[in-house]
Amino acid sequence: MTRPSFRSRHRRRSGDPRSRLRSREPAGYRSVASRMTLDDVEALVSCEAAEVSGDWRAAAKHYSSIPFFGEATHGHHLALLAHLADSGHGVPSWLQGRTASTLAHRLTDAQVDLGRIVWEIAPRAYPSGPDLGLLGCAWPEQALAVLWGRDWMVRQYSLYEAHGIHALLDQLPDARTLAGPAAEWADAPMGGWRVETRRDGLVLHPAGAGPARRVLDLGLAEEVGNDAHVLGRLVRVDEEPGWALDWRPLLVDQLTAAAVSREPERWIEILGGRLRSGALVEGSTLQSDSTHVADLPHRHWLRLSPGSQESDAWSDAAARPHVLVAARAALALASEGPDSVRLQRHSIGLLLHDRLATRQRLAPLLSEDHHDAWQTIRRHLPTHALGRLDALLGDPSPGRRTW
Repeated sequence: MTRPSFRSRHRRRSGDPRSRLRSREPAGYRSVASRMTLDDVEALVSCEAAEVSGDWRAAAKHYSSIPFFGEATHGHHLALLAHLADSGHGVPSWLQGRTASTLAHRLTDAQVDLGRIVWEIAPRAYPSGPDLGLLGCAWPEQALAVLWGRDWMVRQYSLYEAHGIHALLDQLPDARTLAGPAAEWADAPMGGWRVETRRDGLVLHPAGAGPARRVLDLGLAEEVGNDAHVLGRLVRVDEEPGWALDWRPLLVDQLTAAAVSREPERWIEILGGRLRSGALVEGSTLQSDSTHVADLPHRHWLRLSPGSQESDAWSDAAARPHVLVAARAALALASEGPDSVRLQRHSIGLLLHDRLATRQRLAPLLSEDHHDAWQTIRRHLPTHALGRLDALLGDPSPGRRTW
């Protein structure tokens, strides 16, 4: 398959793009793209340029200026990258790679490659046809964007078999520095794995034959559990133990994982066949929005709050009441001991990174009474979340100590 093309980040669109989009839409339906003003379009182009150059603060600023993207998870990610870049902790190589691969996926030309790639995969992932209710679509015209953004098969095919990562690096040379280790990810094979959680980290065992790999623990076991089977690509990273999953993997059964482990180049055919036969539930490749900094769904921290629902993750208004409840739950885990924190450390890290977890909102829990509990949490947090916790605990008033 030919490599996908990318929109030039420096090219101004000729004419008004809204009129072209609107002319193709059915009566009563208006896509986000067709409602964007020219200023919005320019902000998006500027955001993409800033992303390619690694200017996360500028990218986050441009993206947040577009009203339609206020709740978008990509805005959360850009804000997180800006914080890491400004905090002095830096962006770890595995997060660089995931960010670059997401950029490659997002910048594929919507008019040329996006539709072709989606409809190459959709009949395999959805043998009965994509269900609009499952996709959360009120209009059929919305299905393409949802499948592109959330279907695991589509993303994997786009970036690897359809050469999306190669295209990003070939056509936008500046992205090679941004990509970090992702420049070497493009040819990584698919794998089928059994998950083993150990006190010292995460181990992936080939579901077929081959040596086990100790990999960077990004919280996978907090969602799928020990001895679960997943599909995913192992890639090299700079951080110990030197390997990580390229993205949040797909939960499957043992037979599917074993078949892919034996014949990784046939993963699309194997997975499609298992979905078609009913061995796997049709629609199971449609994941909830994923976070970049963990192998977990966006706002997975909501599970710390009793009574929360999966749909609460989609809206700041719905998630906001759960922030303090989840933080109290994290402190309760700390009072139980380090092992309890360790089992939920990535979820706690996601909570601390969330833009809703402000000092003002968490103020009742930032007193000296909770010092020991926060320090227990700090000792087991993922490294990327340490700066955020320190910022929350620190007292910005001149001349006053943190606690």
